[in-house]
Amino acid sequence: MSFQKFFSKLKREKQPEKGFFLAVEISSETVKSALWTVQEGKTKIIKFGSLQDWDGQNQELLLTAADVSISKATEASIVEPGGVIFGLPRDWVEKEKIKEEKKELLKYICQKLELKPLGFVVVLESLAAYLKAKEGTPLNAVLIKIQETESLISLVKTGKLRGTKIVGRSQDLAADVKEGLARFNQGEELPARMILFDGPADFEEYKQQLISFEWQEELPFLHFPKVESLETNKSIEAVALAGGAEVAKSLGFEIKEKEEGLEKEEAKEEAEAKKTKLQGKPLVVKEELIEPPKKEDKIPEKTSTLEELGFVEEGDITQVQSKPSFSQKNEEMEKEQKPRQKKGKAVFKNLLVSLRFSLIPGRVSLVIFSALIIFLILVGAGLAGYWYLPRAKVTIYLKPRVLEKRLELVIDSSAERADYEEGVIPGQRKELEVEETRTTEATGKKIVGEEAKGEVTIYNKTEVAKLFSKGAVLVGPGELLFALDEDVQVASRSAEEEGITYGREKTMVTALSIGTESNLEAETQLNFQEYSDSLYSAKTESGFSGGTSREIRVVSAQDRELLLENLKEDLRNRAEADLKKDLTDQERGLTEGMEEETLAADFSAEEGEETDSLQLKLKMNFFPFVCQKTALEEFFIRTVKESIPSDFVFDPQEATIEIEETRIDEGRAEIVLTGKSYLLPRLDFSEIKKNLTGRYPQATEDYLESLTNFSRAEIEITPKLPEKIRTLPRLTKNIILETEVEE
Repeated sequence: MSFQKFFSKLKREKQPEKGFFLAVEISSETVKSALWTVQEGKTKIIKFGSLQDWDGQNQELLLTAADVSISKATEASIVEPGGVIFGLPRDWVEKEKIKEEKKELLKYICQKLELKPLGFVVVLESLAAYLKAKEGTPLNAVLIKIQETESLISLVKTGKLRGTKIVGRSQDLAADVKEGLARFNQGEELPARMILFDGPADFEEYKQQLISFEWQEELPFLHFPKVESLETNKSIEAVALAGGAEVAKSLGFEIKEKEEGLEKEEAKEEAEAKKTKLQGKPLVVKEELIEPPKKEDKIPEKTSTLEELGFVEEGDITQVQSKPSFSQKNEEMEKEQKPRQKKGKAVFKNLLVSLRFSLIPGRVSLVIFSALIIFLILVGAGLAGYWYLPRAKVTIYLKPRVLEKRLELVIDSSAERADYEEGVIPGQRKELEVEETRTTEATGKKIVGEEAKGEVTIYNKTEVAKLFSKGAVLVGPGELLFALDEDVQVASRSAEEEGITYGREKTMVTALSIGTESNLEAETQLNFQEYSDSLYSAKTESGFSGGTSREIRVVSAQDRELLLENLKEDLRNRAEADLKKDLTDQERGLTEGMEEETLAADFSAEEGEETDSLQLKLKMNFFPFVCQKTALEEFFIRTVKESIPSDFVFDPQEATIEIEETRIDEGRAEIVLTGKSYLLPRLDFSEIKKNLTGRYPQATEDYLESLTNFSRAEIEITPKLPEKIRTLPRLTKNIILETEVEE
């Protein structure tokens, strides 16, 4: 399907060459945005918005996430974007149209944020088109998107999306990808390229998992796949650039048909698209509320610089808006210049006349007196300015004294109030039920097969008949053992003219072990385990057959133990994460050493059972404690107050409390905590200011070094005066003192 088919048919007149537009990408977990424009026939990103989370369902969370992200993308712009294109997941689209329930979400945010929808594109398809434009060839790759609880495995061949498989997240990404690819049709070769995108900031660990996996042994890869990763913003960039190019053409912008690296096939495809116009579906979220842009909607005039486009570099945008333009300033200056020139010439002429007459003998004293008065005024103004105008900001960096104490405390669920002297504070015992199913490979091995069977002739060499019971054991070559299948009576030996004839009888035997080694040849000698071969013996008739053996994979005891241990640890971590979500900012959870209870542990196979995989469904209860942070802090503050020196001050906001040990028993939790706080010297700011007035910067630092725990100082004096007269202000009110902790 052509990439162009995902955009709205917009009937617009020829538009200017530039304009601002938004791109908003929505997934089941996050929202991203970008501000883009058209410059010199190409789409270009102006600024990326922030990455925001939402739950995939709540429209208020979606609205908030979109608002915050878009605000970040447009924070430096003074021009309203002309419209927005949406990048959507594949499961939001059905038969090239947005699903009805998803339309409601888009409708809501468009109404609330006053957005004009221009069209939509499936993110995976835009990414394929983007990479094709960058690399010059249609994309052939496995695209991997890692989410919090699942991974999305997408197969793209010759630029076309063949499908996406959703696999539950495990600790081994390679196993998840293998499971996803195995669900595709295995009749054709897989592309030897894997691309991680739109996930964690650091893909290195996941890349190593994929690189260390034996792909060619497990799946039909012609070569070992190359593993790559894309930056977080690449998907929204693809929506804005690849998708935006089609939207821009539909709006009347001149877009270069051939990007660098596109092959003839792509040029032919785009030429065909021009003939048939844009075949996409319009984004209609109830037309009476959200409509595509109309003809009369205008695009901003062509601009040539970022400032003209509405962006301000390193400046306050409100100030920039209030300033007249450069051309306006020129016009005003030209209007004022001529009258000012005339007025200036007149003043200069009058001044010359005045000076000529004032310098006539007899008036010299008046001129000198006037000059002296002016001189004194200037000197007085200078001295007053030197005294009153200077301002200084002095930042004093102090080395803190660390106060650390190890304390014991009891959190009691039955306590109604805190007893700090006894070291008891109230708390609450929580109950968290978590459940998960995990599958792992079986690693046990077992040999199975069939026993060899055959007919033997038993010889009785004695003078008395012999009854051999069922199960009697015969020993063959290589200490191979065989047992009689039934009771057998063998007659005694007899004498004949030519010699002695042994008593004989035929019967069936079965090997006591499996394997082909028990398939004996004919005429093989066997002896009874309990008797001498001089008394009784046996010999195979036509040979034994049917002995086989093979190795199978079974569940080992270690498989069950390891799976149970790992899944318990994962459930413990999930319980901790669930507890953190439920806590308020004023609560602290104690999960170390919490009680736990196994409600159900159902294995799919028993020990020794033949299978390739083992599954465990585990359900557990965990019982953590929750207490108030303020109670912990108050206990620490009350305990350490007596240890604080009188010349130091203690800031409770800077205190940190770490739980080292926790022992939970029924309704009580005994904990060992370490509290750490930073003590700063007590300073007399008014006295320091008095001692700083009028000092030179070097003398100021020399004085500050006498302060307790002084590290360094930063001094800023305004205005900047020559060094010889550059001192701190003479007035204490013009000196600002600040203290900082030296890390």
